[in-house]
Amino acid sequence: MQNRDEVRSGNGNLVSGIVHQACPANYRVMARCRNGSIALVSLARSPKQAVSFAEQFRDLVIAQRTAAGQIAKRIQDGIAAIYLEAWAGTATEGHWAHFGPRRGGFCHVFRSDRNGHMESGRPGLPKSGAAIQCVLLGEKTRKGGWRAKLSDRELAGPVTNSAKIPESAKPGQMVELRVGAISDDGTHIQFHWLPSLGNGH
Repeated sequence: MQNRDEVRSGNGNLVSGIVHQACPANYRVMARCRNGSIALVSLARSPKQAVSFAEQFRDLVIAQRTAAGQIAKRIQDGIAAIYLEAWAGTATEGHWAHFGPRRGGFCHVFRSDRNGHMESGRPGLPKSGAAIQCVLLGEKTRKGGWRAKLSDRELAGPVTNSAKIPESAKPGQMVELRVGAISDDGTHIQFHWLPSLGNGH
């Protein structure tokens, strides 16, 4: 368990140049970089404030695309996704959980074009073999394996090699998974855990 006093106070900016102070914080804006690292952008007191901070940071990242090369120099490998987390627990201990659009939160995933430049907007359905941002779910498979969903929509499926997911993983955690298979109509999907994708294990 994380201690609230350690993670819900102080300045919350490692990425953007935007510093928002919210103490104690019930919500936080996070950024996942393309090299697999995760950074805290800002803290917020309310869902509305958190979404506003996330939108400001998204707009800043998009604006920086116009200055060729600067984003790569400033943030290693660029930003893959911006998302929110909400504090789940008591006043003294708990953990951060993914807070997506379905619950009034925020998640924005950036794509790359053929030249490696970021494209903004809601991505289409992923193809088999693609690496994509996902959220681990609390609901397990019949055999006790992990399930996950796409970070930007309610398309969920099993992680076929769940035994390789570290014991430290928690429901609501944002991870990057490989799409093992997806149906033609986009209604069924399977994921594959690959530590090499930069999930920290």
